[in-house]
Amino acid sequence: MTRIAIVVEDASDGRALKAIIERLLEPARVQVRFFPARGRSEVARKAGALIDVAAKHAPCVLVIVDLDGDDPAGHAQLQRIRRACETAPVQAQVVGVAQELEAWFLADAAAVRARAGAPGGYTVNRRTDLIGDPKRELSSILRRLRGRGYTAARDAERLARDLDPEEAARWNQSFADFATLVRSCPGRGEAG
Repeated sequence: MTRIAIVVEDASDGRALKAIIERLLEPARVQVRFFPARGRSEVARKAGALIDVAAKHAPCVLVIVDLDGDDPAGHAQLQRIRRACETAPVQAQVVGVAQELEAWFLADAAAVRARAGAPGGYTVNRRTDLIGDPKRELSSILRRLRGRGYTAARDAERLARDLDPEEAARWNQSFADFATLVRSCPGRGEAG
């Protein structure tokens, strides 16, 4: 059984990312536990404590935060999270989602159309990690296709369950990097 713990900004991200990890690995052979904070600043402020708690449940901890267009190289919050990962009792890494998690959903047009209940009306024609405000774009697409916009609480987990990892990796580099990291995460055996 592969065991992975994820530290996330909020519970809706946790549920969606758990579903994505289950799509990347065999659902019957993976156990994902998530630990939500209240936004990226809280993840950064509590990184060490959150990672320590998560490490008690899995030998691989991923700290996943939206970059919201910020440069990951010089971002103080991300540097604080990276330092906490370096001192973790298990393998721990920070994952920066280019822009927002919704950019990953936009990378799979079939998943978006399925959530909208529409056979057409949306195709991917550009890298979705370059979209300035993916949450607003996804909401606009869903509003046009089904008459109501996107909310993470209602839509994120369902989009994640329909997400085709290969399609998402094709159109979004941060998703491709995340998928590679998840697939290489040891996650086996007992936690420390």
